[in-house]
Amino acid sequence: MNVNNQDEYANAMAQALRFLNYRFLSSYELRRKMQGKEYSDDVINRVENKLIELQYLDDKRLSEDMARRLMHKQLYGRFYIEQKLKLRGLDIPEILNTYNEIEAGFSMIEKKMPKKTVSDMMTTKKKISRLLANRGFSSNTIAIICDKISASNEDDY
Repeated sequence: MNVNNQDEYANAMAQALRFLNYRFLSSYELRRKMQGKEYSDDVINRVENKLIELQYLDDKRLSEDMARRLMHKQLYGRFYIEQKLKLRGLDIPEILNTYNEIEAGFSMIEKKMPKKTVSDMMTTKKKISRLLANRGFSSNTIAIICDKISASNEDDY
């Protein structure tokens, strides 16, 4: 390895560490940022391998942590969580299979929609459906939640 390659590698490593200083990145994100700084693919590969070796890059851990965090908030559906992971170039972790989307949907409705007497059930169902769909909940989950809400409101009368 000649002096120019060593300098480029050292500069690339310093730049990568600056990127990682702000937040954890996936290998895909780091690669895109490094390409934006016009480092050669060979240097990017060497930096990426070294960072993986040092455990500064760990896509599996990042994927699981991110999925766990989004699942814990209970504000998003499975589709939304999967899309967030894919945008960062991450695989879908197995832990997402344990996600109770229906429970999360009810939790999100309780947080986002105030409890009040519903005079127009159709308007409320549309609002709930739109809210859940925008948060990445499946159509099956939306139907189950709307049916349960309709049943509980009918019992109230």
